[in-house]
Amino acid sequence: MMRKLDPAKLFPIIFSLERVPSFVPEDALCDTFAPGLTIVFAVEEDIGGVFVTETNVKLLGLQRYELLLTALNNLRERLSKVERLGRGPTYLLKANGRDEACLLLLDQFWDGMAREVEGELLVAVPAQACLVFTGSRAKSGMVMLKAAIKALAGSGDSRLSDRIYVRRNGGWEEYGTDTVLL
Repeated sequence: MMRKLDPAKLFPIIFSLERVPSFVPEDALCDTFAPGLTIVFAVEEDIGGVFVTETNVKLLGLQRYELLLTALNNLRERLSKVERLGRGPTYLLKANGRDEACLLLLDQFWDGMAREVEGELLVAVPAQACLVFTGSRAKSGMVMLKAAIKALAGSGDSRLSDRIYVRRNGGWEEYGTDTVLL
């Protein structure tokens, strides 16, 4: 008999669609939320993580549609402190060193950040623990964002995206054709 999984330990993990690590099971439940990025759900147990699949989702006592909401509530609790580093117009966000990319999932957080930049909110997530943002009207900010993508791009399983994303209508889209190739 399989043991019950604790929904309080359910968290989202963001991976690149092009580079989902081999340790993630093929049947892991996932949701695409931005071009090239997907959310995978995992339960963090004391003995290691368990990825959520159609088979074990019942062990959480949740329906499929409840996964994202539960994972986001748990993420908000875990990310009690997020620091914004930099003097502008480009900023680096620092949380706990592993969930920075997941900040993209927190709509209310970005609603506040959008008011602090000039133009549309632009972000880059080159690695799991790296999220950089600026405003579209800040020319030097865009230069710095592209430089950050090149300098901070993760390698291996932590690498995420070389794209720049823009926040529009409560979601993330790829920003124009300004994709940086690494």
